[in-house]
Amino acid sequence: MNADPRFMLIRELHLGAMPLAADARQQYLDENCSDPSVREEVERLLAGDQTMTFAGLLTKDSLAGALVPGTMLGHYRIQQRLGAGGMGLVYAATDEMLRRTVAIKVLPPGNVDQNTRLRFIREAQAASALNHPNIITVFEVGRIGETDFIVMERVDGQTLYQAIGAKGLDPRDAIQYATQIAGALAAAHEANIVHRDLKPSNVMVTERGLVKVLDFGLAKQSAKLPEEVTAETSLTKIGRVVGTASYMSPEQAQGKPVDSRSDIFSFGAVLYEMLTGVKAFSGDSGIATMAAVLNKEPAPLLEAVPAASGGLHRLISKCLQKKPHDRWQSIADVKLVLEDLLKDLESPPSTPAGAVVERRRAGWIVAAAAGIAGVLGTAGVLRLTRAPAAVPGSEPVYRMLTAEKALNDYPAISKDGKFIAFASDRGGEENLDIWLQQIGGREPIRLTRDAADDTDPAFSPDGAKIAFRSEKDGGGVYVVPALGGEPVLLAQGGRNPRFSPDGRWIAYWTGRGEGSFTAGSRVFVIEAGGGQPRLVHPEMGTALFPIWSPGGDKLLVFGWKKPGAAPDWWILPVENGDPKETGVIALLKAQKLASVQPGLRVERAALDWFDSGGGRALFAAPLGDSANLWEIGLSESGTVSGPARRVTRGTGRQARAARALTSDAERTVFSEEIVNYDVWTMPVDPERGGAKGEMTRLTDAISTEWAPSITEDGREILYLAHRSPTWALVSRNMETRREKVLVSSPALLLNAQITGDGRRVVYSNGDYHIFSGSASGGAVENLCERCGTVLRVSHDGRYVMYEPMANEDLLMFDAKERTTIKLAPRPEPDTTLSGGDLSPDGKWVAFHSVSHPARATQVWIAPVDRTRPVPPAEWIPVTDGKTFAQDPCWSANGNILYFVSEQDGFRCFWGQRLDAARKPSGEVFPLRHFHSARMSLRGASSTGFLTGLSIGGNRAVFAVPELTGTIWLEEKAREK
Repeated sequence: MNADPRFMLIRELHLGAMPLAADARQQYLDENCSDPSVREEVERLLAGDQTMTFAGLLTKDSLAGALVPGTMLGHYRIQQRLGAGGMGLVYAATDEMLRRTVAIKVLPPGNVDQNTRLRFIREAQAASALNHPNIITVFEVGRIGETDFIVMERVDGQTLYQAIGAKGLDPRDAIQYATQIAGALAAAHEANIVHRDLKPSNVMVTERGLVKVLDFGLAKQSAKLPEEVTAETSLTKIGRVVGTASYMSPEQAQGKPVDSRSDIFSFGAVLYEMLTGVKAFSGDSGIATMAAVLNKEPAPLLEAVPAASGGLHRLISKCLQKKPHDRWQSIADVKLVLEDLLKDLESPPSTPAGAVVERRRAGWIVAAAAGIAGVLGTAGVLRLTRAPAAVPGSEPVYRMLTAEKALNDYPAISKDGKFIAFASDRGGEENLDIWLQQIGGREPIRLTRDAADDTDPAFSPDGAKIAFRSEKDGGGVYVVPALGGEPVLLAQGGRNPRFSPDGRWIAYWTGRGEGSFTAGSRVFVIEAGGGQPRLVHPEMGTALFPIWSPGGDKLLVFGWKKPGAAPDWWILPVENGDPKETGVIALLKAQKLASVQPGLRVERAALDWFDSGGGRALFAAPLGDSANLWEIGLSESGTVSGPARRVTRGTGRQARAARALTSDAERTVFSEEIVNYDVWTMPVDPERGGAKGEMTRLTDAISTEWAPSITEDGREILYLAHRSPTWALVSRNMETRREKVLVSSPALLLNAQITGDGRRVVYSNGDYHIFSGSASGGAVENLCERCGTVLRVSHDGRYVMYEPMANEDLLMFDAKERTTIKLAPRPEPDTTLSGGDLSPDGKWVAFHSVSHPARATQVWIAPVDRTRPVPPAEWIPVTDGKTFAQDPCWSANGNILYFVSEQDGFRCFWGQRLDAARKPSGEVFPLRHFHSARMSLRGASSTGFLTGLSIGGNRAVFAVPELTGTIWLEEKAREK
């Protein structure tokens, strides 16, 4: 075995670059090889079928045949080669035993030298010793025959190197990613593991913004090494230079001993590159690069990125100090400072004056801390970066409790104000779990681990238990110990559990909870230890979202007593007494707080009720394009004292909150949600009807894009964009990707459709006028004033399906004759017909019915008869009415009908094949599932045209809301 380090480097680079495409090879060598002579030798080998003259390097043919897709490696079936990572090749594979997709890194069969095998084992041991959401999870390490392998979780996304690109990242994204990397390193350092090869290509970033640190192949562990890794064979021994030159610390470049502070230097170099797009240290060769690390300073951050803050510049400068004792001494401290910097960047523009002062003060503290940390030490920095306590009589102080890019929502707070519980998908598994965090503490504790969404936690008064809603097994209320344990089912079907003030009872409600389909929901109480549920006031027609009164003998609910009545807040005595209507909703309407904006779902129910200042109730309400927290005076007797007072401000959606009153402070924990609608596309098999691939995002702006439609050949789409304060009608060519704004309006645009032939567009505005215009742009004409909302249009645009403002029969407008045609009548006054869509040949119409008393929706097909309304007896049922189903959409050939349904308990896209008579043929089949809380069709409320599922050619287009959220704490001192 030739042990020349130069030969070893050439061998490793050749092995890593060989399976990559040409452009990927270039990127790989740019980052990993800075020595021109080494690179020349590697490229010479890659250009032909030559092999090096030392044992262990495989030829291109033998390497390509190492693992073939479809073959088995133990109980893992190889799917495809993903690329190279560190020392080995990486494959996607299926774990046939556990039925999951994994990534497998292998050392190809052959005479692999002992040091390479030891590094390979070291990587597995280091990574498997860590359990952190930002560190790659290792499932197994083994050897089958001559092949060594590591089985890891499969991470879909791109490397941080790819995400950075040539221009760098937006400072907010850079800090969000850096905070997660710092968290991963903190976990490694706490386990006495130093990564030693942190660089952008060893960090993955998923589409959801989750960071995963990879490749612990050079990791050094201070604990005792395994017996087979002796002092002589250890790759971490003093005097040997390992790592990547541009990111290694000065002590690492000199072959000196390293500790966790070496990773902090590498972290600073990575963060600098994230912000600027250029390496902090570089040279014409590896030696020149290491000389720059030892003797030079990178260009000042503020020169390269003027938008960066001074605090960020000082943070990076301190990471990149040449001497270890001059750097930050703990990456955990760096994470704390980054979190404070992120708070400054993400602070809402419109906030109470005191909150602005606090954030500015925090910014000054961070800047000062970065400059004087060497004098004060770690403890001094921690004291400086902690937000000050609220002072009696002052404005509230706001603190961000979660900073990762995830969905953090449904916050609850313990009675003593010291702990919060919340639902989050921060675990990286797409579903929501319940997490517990001490206010002012570090990482939260994960309490639940199942594939279903767990939401809406509530603390028991003593803080020992947490009740929550889980969607598993049909949904229900569960209880789990606050310190962790196995959740126990308390009430099947229950939602929004709340403990009584004495902890004896839990109140909850049952029902669908989807817009108008909340009718018939019921409120129950059950003993906290389990027992028989008791229905509270069955005479209430609908009751949901129960909140206990401060005295614990009443419930405040949202609902109505008689069918068809307007909703309100009602007080329900738990034992004796009659329900009492409060009149709160009428008061909120007078303040213009009770309306719901399109796409902005905010429940108008109370969030908390507390005994302070005569009694107050906390709730969320929309005003304009945002939603904030408000409170209103409400006594236990039901007396309302208004008007409502705004508690929080900001441009986001603060929809869920809880409050704790302690002897010295009033603490309100709330979620700041961001709902972003984007238009997506997905390939569809035009004959068989199923999806032929994954969905792809077409729009990616912070603004709202929804209600898409597509031409029958699939070449042109139309969608609505809300770029406040302007609404726009945008067309997009799917081949050229060019977009054109056809209509721009300061007033609301409700929905729009492009005709099947792509020549015209039809849309309706907030005044329910229907307009038509050329798809090329230009003047528009008013087809029908005060008619309703456009649903679909015929191929040539002559016929417009629309939903009227009242008496919602199935109507079609003839744009040529300027007349309305009733295609089908409502079977009952309490039934609505909507979602009409004409078949491609114009002979059939699909639609859905909503029976409000029965809370049932059903999809139908009826023949089109322009001479008479087609009665219900002639309708063809597509769904059975037992499961939520609405918003039908024809396939391009008219042989399949798609619709939105809760067939599997989630709101997803489904399809039904039709025979020649347009009757269902065969079983319903899924087109696309939406089972994650982050992307759910339920976020679109009951306004189905916002989703706008439309089929053209061999593709589907639709809009989906993506939800992210951050947990905030508002703290206000109480007068004593």
